[in-house]
Amino acid sequence: MLVGSELVGQKLDRKQQKLSEYNERLQRLKCSLNELRAERLQIETDLQRRTRLEETKDELTKSNEALDRQILVNYLFFLKLINDRFVFITHCYS
Repeated sequence: MLVGSELVGQKLDRKQQKLSEYNERLQRLKCSLNELRAERLQIETDLQRRTRLEETKDELTKSNEALDRQILVNYLFFLKLINDRFVFITHCYS
């Protein structure tokens, strides 16, 4: 038979074991929380980078479109010069 102090000791041991289990679980949860925070920070950083890249892409697309228009204008001007020169040469030799 267990004496009162032995019974109290067993209950205390069980409660200490439970406390230890809760502390271990708490540590695991804290680790998980820290991992989730790090992951969230990485996602936020990636989203900011993506936003900057999309803005840069938009700027470069607009710049390319403007350069394409300028190339076309210059090409048409070049064709006009060639045509004018051809007309001039043809006129001189006719």
